[in-house]
Amino acid sequence: MSTVFRGTTFENRCLRILESTFRGMTLRRIGGKDDGGVDILGWWDLPCKRRLRILAQCKAEKKKSAPRYIREMEGVAMVYRAGLSAIPFDDEADAKPSASNIVAFLLSESPFTKATLLRALKSPVPLMLLHVPPLNLPPEDEPSAANVTLLPDSELKVEVGAGEGKRFGIWQGSTRL
Repeated sequence: MSTVFRGTTFENRCLRILESTFRGMTLRRIGGKDDGGVDILGWWDLPCKRRLRILAQCKAEKKKSAPRYIREMEGVAMVYRAGLSAIPFDDEADAKPSASNIVAFLLSESPFTKATLLRALKSPVPLMLLHVPPLNLPPEDEPSAANVTLLPDSELKVEVGAGEGKRFGIWQGSTRL
């Protein structure tokens, strides 16, 4: 399997996982050699009527994800925030990017190093790390989103509702985002 095919397959898989795990996400795959560091781009409409811009980078590599990927995502977010991105704007809300509405995701097929986790916690950019293990697991072990790291005051909770099954929610203190 070529590295391009492997990467594209992983990006499409990550897109499906994000949209099915985090309610309110509308995403599209950007990936390619001129993607400006963004493999998946979209919006996350939160129940609290807040809209977040999602910038995601997908890494289908065998080696553990290193801190340089965090630095790359920070750079991508800052370029996007400054309006200098090569990514085409898709609507009016893109014309005025703001620091408060961008969340960067780093999805990796391999685990994150301790140094990467520490770097993510210090990041000035709101950042989520998701470890998405390879598909060679038995189907019942296939994760929707595993090993999520959030900002210090946030946490990911599994919510179970009557007849709805499981869903994930992000909480900051006692407020559901």
